[in-house]
Amino acid sequence: MSLPGSDFLILQAYADGELEGTELAAAEKLVAENADARAFVESLVVLGYGVRAAHELEPLPAIDLTSAVMGKLEAEPVAQVRPAASVTSLAAQRERRAQKSQVVVMIGALALAAAGILYLRGRGEETPKPEVASVVPTPSASGVEVSNIDSSGDKNVSVFYLPASGGNAASSVVVWIDEKGAP
Repeated sequence: MSLPGSDFLILQAYADGELEGTELAAAEKLVAENADARAFVESLVVLGYGVRAAHELEPLPAIDLTSAVMGKLEAEPVAQVRPAASVTSLAAQRERRAQKSQVVVMIGALALAAAGILYLRGRGEETPKPEVASVVPTPSASGVEVSNIDSSGDKNVSVFYLPASGGNAASSVVVWIDEKGAP
């Protein structure tokens, strides 16, 4: 319907027979000129007839609903009822989450502090230079011969000889130094 809100109020009063004088004349003119207004007033008149007809019917007997329900409950045996589900408050859930978050932050802070301490502690000490075994190769007819390996300290020394494969390739000696007791 294309009627302003104020017209609806006037048309309702017109349908109920509450208007007089100039207001009644304005409402009758609106109904005569506007099809939407006429349809609205007709629907209100039909609705009014329905309300009056319902009011004139014989009233239903009064029922005491509370007594009827309680009597029915007392007459029938009580069935097993499941226990009620527990209710958890949102505030308690938020509090638990906040506590968990605090624990995670504290653990992270401790790990960061430990890493910083280890880093700073290691900076003050001089990093030990790895010991290098001295290899003294002596030339021989079959290639390279290692005559002396000096491994002072607690190091394991392994020597590998890689023979040349091909015309101009040179043989290689690899010396592997490892901590004693290491696999």
